[in-house]
Amino acid sequence: MTHQKPQLAADRLREILTYDPASGVFIRDGKAVGWARPSDRLVYITVDYRSYLASRLAWLYMTDEWPPRSVSYRDKDPANLRWGNLRLASPKQTAYGRTARNKLGIKGIRETPNGNFRASIHVNDRTLNLGTFTTKEAAAEAYATAAREHFGEFARP
Repeated sequence: MTHQKPQLAADRLREILTYDPASGVFIRDGKAVGWARPSDRLVYITVDYRSYLASRLAWLYMTDEWPPRSVSYRDKDPANLRWGNLRLASPKQTAYGRTARNKLGIKGIRETPNGNFRASIHVNDRTLNLGTFTTKEAAAEAYATAAREHFGEFARP
């Protein structure tokens, strides 16, 4: 049988830390706490010998409940822990906000062998072809329009 530590309660969190929702800073004994992991800049804070994502602690602090899913950052900056910058997101919604991972550096665009640019978007486990364009800017605009339509506030073209 595996023994798991009980989940941190909001009242215990408030005994140890103070969170300022306007600045996004957590304070312990008069000093800001937390460290950012260099690989992805996610901020962590240790409470009772256990490390937590600071965004999840902010959610707990403000709502008295652990977030039921991921907490994402409206401005894509994981160091910005201001309450107004945090929102709940499903794994798919989080993925919508990722940056381009292709050689053009533009999401949803690839260059065709004849020098045109093909735009496509992945929605609900399907790839939708948005068309072929003579410029990467036109293809990027087609992707941006489709992203706003399908992903709403989570769109990050």
